[in-house]
Amino acid sequence: MSDNHRRHLRIAAILPDLCRDRGWQAQIEAYSLLRRWSEMMDAEIAAHSRPDKIIAGVLWVEVENLAWMQQLQYRCSDMMTALNARLHHAQIRKIRLRLPDKPTAALNEEQSAMRFLPPDLEALASFTELAAAVKDPSCRQALINFWYLSHACQKDEES
Repeated sequence: MSDNHRRHLRIAAILPDLCRDRGWQAQIEAYSLLRRWSEMMDAEIAAHSRPDKIIAGVLWVEVENLAWMQQLQYRCSDMMTALNARLHHAQIRKIRLRLPDKPTAALNEEQSAMRFLPPDLEALASFTELAAAVKDPSCRQALINFWYLSHACQKDEES
């Protein structure tokens, strides 16, 4: 077994505890809903909206147009219930709707907003190949999820 392989195994062994001890588990879980939106919402909602960012438990959802904004305004409570039912460590307190390419005036400059940008598929495939060295499937998947989210969640420069 190479030193590099042993190093990856040691990292994989401490990652779940590190995430839990640092309180990152809830953040990682909350941000995972950004990439699982279509799984967590019904097809109609997913087709006309997309999650944009999460700030202090508030999920910002970009909607297609004013008509959908009004429609989803009435469904926010149901959407929040559906999301929170799928989350174990995190909780969405509120859903805010916005139209595309509009500045969100409610964002405070002192808050750090995050934006979800899927990482390069080649880099993901390369990391997944490295993670294959981890024997425990749940630990391996947690490591891949952590890598994915650490590369996908980026600070929003505009806020």
